[in-house]
Amino acid sequence: MKRQCNIFLLLVLLIVIAFRAFGAAIVMPPSADVDPAGDGLHLTRQWSGVLTNGGPQVTGPQKDLKVMTEQPERSGKAKKLMLYNGYTPSAYSIGMATSLDGVTWTKAKNNPIISPSTGWKSTHVKDQWLIKVKDLYMLYYAAMGSQWNIGLATSLDGITWTDYSGNPIITGAGYNFPTVIHDPDEPDATQRYKMWYAYLGGASGTAIYYAYSSDGYTWTAYSGNPVLRTGSAGQWDALYIVTGPVYKSGSAWNLYYAGANSGINWGMGLATFTNPKSTYAKSGNNPLVTRRASATGTLTADILAGSKTVTVADTSVFQVNEPVVIYDADSSWMTNRIFSMDSSTQITLRDAVTADFTTAQNAIIRSIYYDSVYPRSMSAENGVYTMYGTCFKPLADKALSFPELSCIFTSSALDSGWSIDINKGVLLPLSSSGFDTQSAENPCVMATTDE
Repeated sequence: MKRQCNIFLLLVLLIVIAFRAFGAAIVMPPSADVDPAGDGLHLTRQWSGVLTNGGPQVTGPQKDLKVMTEQPERSGKAKKLMLYNGYTPSAYSIGMATSLDGVTWTKAKNNPIISPSTGWKSTHVKDQWLIKVKDLYMLYYAAMGSQWNIGLATSLDGITWTDYSGNPIITGAGYNFPTVIHDPDEPDATQRYKMWYAYLGGASGTAIYYAYSSDGYTWTAYSGNPVLRTGSAGQWDALYIVTGPVYKSGSAWNLYYAGANSGINWGMGLATFTNPKSTYAKSGNNPLVTRRASATGTLTADILAGSKTVTVADTSVFQVNEPVVIYDADSSWMTNRIFSMDSSTQITLRDAVTADFTTAQNAIIRSIYYDSVYPRSMSAENGVYTMYGTCFKPLADKALSFPELSCIFTSSALDSGWSIDINKGVLLPLSSSGFDTQSAENPCVMATTDE
């Protein structure tokens, strides 16, 4: 018996020695994602192995983003948080969604996170921009009472938001679409926070303005405003320009913006500068992204409720996976997606239609990208630039402003090669009820570490 005990102890000792020698190289696979708060915001990934730094940095709408460092996954991708506009027939509000890959998004259960109330924000709240400075979320947004102004709300957890008591922080004859960067490396402490925003019009027309701040709360408008004006008569951006993201590459600054020469047919442009107070030069490649004006077709046969088959004269103007809207004068509209193109005249939709769309009522099928696109926020990862933007007004010629949806453009270069990513489609579906039944647009996306 004593000999057997000695053999057993020897085996245990050998196992301990082996574990100490090789155990550090063992990495266990991750456990499932968990959502302890049940709100879609505090999604965490629990690892039973070793966490190390070294993943590539993910950049977003602010300069000082955190990086997810879960080395065993080896994707380098951070969790992403999106703020977006929702619209019902009466008002715009702001909602939140989260994603692990930037393609599949889950709307927060507590949406909307900010809604119209009283006074300066009694009608609409929209055009949100989010940064995180240390542990504080700072949400800049436009709101309308009697006119558009810009305000700020803050949060420590991304769930409960508190309006700044000094709101609105940018006031005047109509300002919206704030884009804000926290720049801690700025040598001038009074300009550590930088904001670009849109001026809606007046005697000088629409334009983009610049303001700066030491703390993100109290702002000073640049005396040389506006920093960017509309184009001359006949140019693509002759009537409107609206702020998009600002991206710094080395010493060069890049301001992306939306422009149009009428109330429809918006596209994306770029202006570059060396200092926010210097001259802004529009790219010779503008517009960088434009609408898919040919992607429309009149139905040549009725499509009845429950069917997925659409017949048109020519399917070649569309693409597989393309998000579309179907319309007729009776049934109004519904969104869908092309599953396949079965012939030169027949399309199969992903989802069955829920109403009849008839040739007698001039039914059409049309790309979501048919009329207007514009940029809102931007990231760079693995050599690819991703623009999160809005596609809207596909039925403007039918006197309809909706739907307004979130989409993606991509490029490997900052000033050329941009294209709509049709395969990724619409990021957020419209809800059947609630605050975002007609609009889920203006996506402001930032990367964040799991809480």
